[in-house]
Amino acid sequence: MPTLWSCWTVYGPDPVDITMFDLWLARSGNEMLDLTIHAGDDSHLEYTSVSAERAILEKSATTPQEDALVAILRRAIQESIRWKRVSFSFSDRIGQVFQSNYFTTRPSVPNLEAFELDIRETTLSGPPIIHTLGRVLCTSPKIRSAAWKAPVNFEGSDSSYIPFERLTALRFDYLSHQTALEILPRCHTLEYLSIGQFGSLDMGSFSPSGTEMEVDRVTLPCLKTLSINCLDEARTVHHFFKRFLAPSLQDLQLNLGLGETYGSPEAWTALIEFLQESGSTLNTFSFARKLEPLETKRKEAELGRYLKAKPFSRLVESPWLTQSEGWKGELQPYC
Repeated sequence: MPTLWSCWTVYGPDPVDITMFDLWLARSGNEMLDLTIHAGDDSHLEYTSVSAERAILEKSATTPQEDALVAILRRAIQESIRWKRVSFSFSDRIGQVFQSNYFTTRPSVPNLEAFELDIRETTLSGPPIIHTLGRVLCTSPKIRSAAWKAPVNFEGSDSSYIPFERLTALRFDYLSHQTALEILPRCHTLEYLSIGQFGSLDMGSFSPSGTEMEVDRVTLPCLKTLSINCLDEARTVHHFFKRFLAPSLQDLQLNLGLGETYGSPEAWTALIEFLQESGSTLNTFSFARKLEPLETKRKEAELGRYLKAKPFSRLVESPWLTQSEGWKGELQPYC
């Protein structure tokens, strides 16, 4: 049954896995492919300066595992016309295999619906591999979901190749305030948005009460699920919730609270005004599920007061399985 072989995960391959991959491709017949190819932990460098990473790479020869990974990728590229969903995770040195003319100069991914990229930039010359690969993947007329798990510099890069207008799901490991204002207004059909870290390192002495906040909001008309972690309570929380509206929002996940805290009155005001002005009705709201538990009853009572605001009034608290699971509210079921 070819459909049983249409989904495959390759993680830190050894040379012997090349033959297994060939067998899998043969048995998959003409089925569309759900393909995950990730380097092992030993192949990913820790985040350091680009020059430091380059020095490490130039001194090291390729390993048998890296050679196997490149060989498997080359075989996968030969079948790219059958890709339906792909997830790639490795350094850009490995990713250079995607610069071949065979892959970049023909309609190679006509059936692709979703991709996830985690490609660490380790060289100084040439265009980033993550954009070279992304440009090809986005040529698919069926693409609806995109995810960037490694930090990507969209600023100063040509991101016009990304069809944000027809994407229904987006995930970013990191998204700056400036990039969000550039790309999210184009997301007319977006239903799911996940931002691992939202923020900017160059916002200076931003004040949420300043005149900068008096701007027209951007409406995300179809957004149903928002998962966002803000880097800084005093600035980035306001940057998002004062700039956007989501009238269709049903599920809100703030797993790191409001800027990695349980939130100040100002941060809660920005969040509540965002929900009220959006006019959305939440079905679920997850808050601070990755923070340390509240240390005092006073803090717990303060959090309870915020949760009595109208946008949360239809939610009931779900039982905590552990102390550190934070707060989760769900829509009160009708009897």
